[in-house]
Amino acid sequence: MYQKIQETIDQIKRLERTKYGLWKGQNLFRTEEPFYALNLKIPDLDYIRDNLSISCAGIANIMRRYNNKLIPCHNIFPGGTKAWESFLMENKLLYIFSIDYNDCKKLNRDLFVDKGINNKVIFPIGTLLFRRYKDNDDQGHIAVVVDPDKNLIIHSYYTELNENNIKLDPGVVIEDINISNNWLHKDINYYEYFSLPIDWLFHQ
Repeated sequence: MYQKIQETIDQIKRLERTKYGLWKGQNLFRTEEPFYALNLKIPDLDYIRDNLSISCAGIANIMRRYNNKLIPCHNIFPGGTKAWESFLMENKLLYIFSIDYNDCKKLNRDLFVDKGINNKVIFPIGTLLFRRYKDNDDQGHIAVVVDPDKNLIIHSYYTELNENNIKLDPGVVIEDINISNNWLHKDINYYEYFSLPIDWLFHQ
């Protein structure tokens, strides 16, 4: 199982530097970009990186497709953070997030997580970090751990809107988990839950 997770991570890392993708009302059952929520063969990742864009949920969707698993769907909207929330909640695949080792163990008694330096949690490779959809201003977020030893995640996001209301880069980046986990405040976790790769990636 570890080898398959590592293979999936190696593939998704090819999307680094892909532009961030904004949903513009297109039919998600017919269009790949930006959620890649079609239950079809995995698309050409190099082509996506060089020519298209992708949302944060699109990364998780492509990882599911690489393993021939169905994409979560909520009502008529497949592959978004709301769909992922329904899928993860209904199948009881979520643990409460904490970056502090003692807090994480207290919140999730039966969960085995490694303890890193400064009492920080080391999440297994392939762990999905999740923030729920709230409203149009806070549509949730998804990131995936790609290097536990260095505390690195891969995710897609934007920093601001330009004069044409287009979301700007960075797009897909690999960076320290603390950058995004501190988006709200350095003392408040941005992420609310996490799911282990054996659960979210392989559950049908």
